[in-house]
Amino acid sequence: MGLHIPSHDDPILAAYVFYATVLCLKVLLMGPLTGKARFSKKAFANPEDVKFGGKVKLDDPDVERVRRAHLNDLENIPIFVFVAGFYVLTQPSLFVATWVFRIFTISRVIHTFVYVIVPMQPARDISFFVALFSTVFMIFKAFANPEDVKFGGKVTLNDPDVERVRRIAPANLKLHFPEVVKNADSRVLKV
Repeated sequence: MGLHIPSHDDPILAAYVFYATVLCLKVLLMGPLTGKARFSKKAFANPEDVKFGGKVKLDDPDVERVRRAHLNDLENIPIFVFVAGFYVLTQPSLFVATWVFRIFTISRVIHTFVYVIVPMQPARDISFFVALFSTVFMIFKAFANPEDVKFGGKVTLNDPDVERVRRIAPANLKLHFPEVVKNADSRVLKV
């Protein structure tokens, strides 16, 4: 697993772009939803907004609920978009990547629904932690190196993965650094 720059027709990149766009749209829609709550409750945050009727009120529970849901999106969705972008570069399985993106997106929509429209626990906590787990999963997968990580923590020099990397390394040196290989002392670097 190495760094992979996806092309424009990569299905993993397409899935990432789709779900990231859905999530960005969701964040953008939370602003007008907060404004709607402020106007319907006539509870404004700024004195200049009072000219529409109502008063400055920073503690209306319904407005604050929508505002906190928006803030929660702003705390979680940009991190997901950032981490998922790195995850795409690791060439994950299309099936796994699509499901991770889908699960995160559905969890965030459910989180907003059970936060703003039908407040209930533990559904809000569950949806929050499912989305969080999706992001943490991608972080670990982006850092995981199958040649270094083995169940039980044991890697030996005759391990098939280590041997595979050992066989590939000289070819990669020739490919990426031909001048280094050409000038290297043959006793030090056998290629």
